Amino acid sequence: MVERVARAVMEANGENECLPMQDYLAMARAAITAMREPTRAMLEDGERTTFEWVAEVSDWQLQNIKEGWQAMIDKALEEP
Repeated sequence: MVERVARAVMEANGENECLPMQDYLAMARAAITAMREPTRAMLEDGERTTFEWVAEVSDWQLQNIKEGWQAMIDKALEEP
């Protein structure tokens, strides 16, 4: 995932070959890390998608969604 994001940043930057891939990887890690803390709106949408049968959003469901999201981000950051 880190490499995928790095390549997307490189492409968005016009594939600027002045920067080494290591720089793009560092930018990708920073971007993914910044996404680790989801917004409440993200959590609520995730909750509605996961628990579509629930009429009201509950704190424990939001916490479950947040923990799942953070586990996925952490796994992405573990990849080489």
